[in-house]
Amino acid sequence: TAAAVNYLGGFAGKSVSDLNMTDCSADVTIESSGSSVAGLIGASLAVLNMTNCSVVGSVSGKGNIGGLVGNKSKGGDVVNCFNKSEVVATGNSVGGIAGNCTGGNIENSYNEGNITGVQNVGGLVGNSTDVLNYSKCYSKCNVTTSGAQYGGVIGALKSSDNATMVKVTECWYSGNVKCTANVNCGGGIVARAYTPAEVTKCWSEGDINAYTNIGGIIGYSNCALTVANCYSTMSLNSNGGQSAGGIMGSPNPSGAYLKIENCYATGTIQGKCALGGVVAMIQIDAIPDNFEFTLKNCVYWGTSITTNTTDPTNYSSGAIFGNIRDSKKDHASKMVSNIVDNFRNPAMTLSDYQGKYPDATNGPVDYYNPLVDNDNCVGQGVLPPYLVPQDQKY
Repeated sequence: TAAAVNYLGGFAGKSVSDLNMTDCSADVTIESSGSSVAGLIGASLAVLNMTNCSVVGSVSGKGNIGGLVGNKSKGGDVVNCFNKSEVVATGNSVGGIAGNCTGGNIENSYNEGNITGVQNVGGLVGNSTDVLNYSKCYSKCNVTTSGAQYGGVIGALKSSDNATMVKVTECWYSGNVKCTANVNCGGGIVARAYTPAEVTKCWSEGDINAYTNIGGIIGYSNCALTVANCYSTMSLNSNGGQSAGGIMGSPNPSGAYLKIENCYATGTIQGKCALGGVVAMIQIDAIPDNFEFTLKNCVYWGTSITTNTTDPTNYSSGAIFGNIRDSKKDHASKMVSNIVDNFRNPAMTLSDYQGKYPDATNGPVDYYNPLVDNDNCVGQGVLPPYLVPQDQKY
């Protein structure tokens, strides 16, 4: 126990030279009110490679708190490592492997310790910058936060220029994600993606209880993004907020493309408005002219989507997606032709107000996929590609 001590670790508080750690393990109880605290290395200020390393016990501190390393700031790979310690922080950037992680790759590593923090909190990594590949990793834990960006595997996914591609492949999460405040961005795999990303062959189970922009795979994105061959069985409750989607909460694409393909979700979804079995609300206010969009071969096989408001000025909800928000009113009509071959459970129940902004003075005039009715999967005010027969095909 060390009051207000920064740079505290079971192996070293701070590493200032390049370091290769192999076959290192620690059984620790570390308590501090300082930052950069972890089971092995508090902070690495040079390249740090970790192979076959592990921590059990408990770690607590303020910010940059991790099971293995608190602040991994200069690159290096993490391979075949695991954390089973409980990690608790009163500040930001908290994760089972690393609280803050910059550079390198993370492969075949996992976390099974519960994680608690404020902002940028993840089961594996809280704040990720320039980590180019996450491969075959998992997190089996509960994630609890009172701030924004909380993910089952990764909290915030970034690159230094927010233009470099990051790949998340064959990763999974099992547990409960809970945010105790009315703040944004929660995901079963990634809470928020800032940089172009490919998220493939990932899955999640459990539940998310949060406020807004929550998804079974990704909560929120403002980048070029591909989500493919993923599934989620998570139940989502946005607790009075909006934008809860079985696969994605609210993509706000500012990059060249948004592709959601070959995904399925099965969990129940509830919240105030803008709910979708696959994706909740697509915001396309600032996309480039050459923007490419596809939403295809996806399935929502859950039993219910429940909107708990009767206010007609809120966004609508739907079995595949809730709505497309387009303040410019010139892209949504082009996008709907690329939403094809998606299906929903014919036995599902939906409740919605089927409302929209009455005119542009009260908000942007959106193109909606209003909630399907229970008989024939047809809503109101939908463009022709969405007028769907009883075979439940969207």
